[in-house]
Amino acid sequence: MALIEAGQYRARATNGVLGETKGGKEQVVVAFTLLDFPGQNMNWYGFFTEKTTEGTFRSLRTAGWKGSDLSDLSDLSKEDAPEVVVVVEHEADQQGAVRARIRWVNGTNGVGLKATLPPDKAKAFAARMKGKVVAFDRATGAPAQPAKTAPAKRPVKAVEVPQEVLDAQEGEHSTDDIPF
Repeated sequence: MALIEAGQYRARATNGVLGETKGGKEQVVVAFTLLDFPGQNMNWYGFFTEKTTEGTFRSLRTAGWKGSDLSDLSDLSKEDAPEVVVVVEHEADQQGAVRARIRWVNGTNGVGLKATLPPDKAKAFAARMKGKVVAFDRATGAPAQPAKTAPAKRPVKAVEVPQEVLDAQEGEHSTDDIPF
């Protein structure tokens, strides 16, 4: 099978299992099917070190695990497991062979934020930052972008079509002879 390109892909968990690394450390493996590549499956490996446990839990939740008992990952094999976006990266193994692996499991909300600003807060923040944006543009020589405005509507000009032209067109496109 060809090496999948590094990138972001829509996926859905199909199974999860606890295991051990070669060094005897606990890990979790979640199998994903890549939705844009029928029949293509990849595994994601999560670890439980001091630095990685929280991220592993976050990825498991994103993939659809709802429980609190890590020995029961059956939520990951249910048909209602959510669609996620997996980030595939390339890495070389110990022999130097390049392989693709899932590095991150993200939600499908498009951006990696804890929470988006409500529109009123976004406008207030933008107003506070406007002077800094202008100063940045001046300092870097970036051209200031004019405010976006809606394009002007062009008037629609009515055209009178003679009745004989309409009658001739109707005859050309008659639906009476369409076989059903």
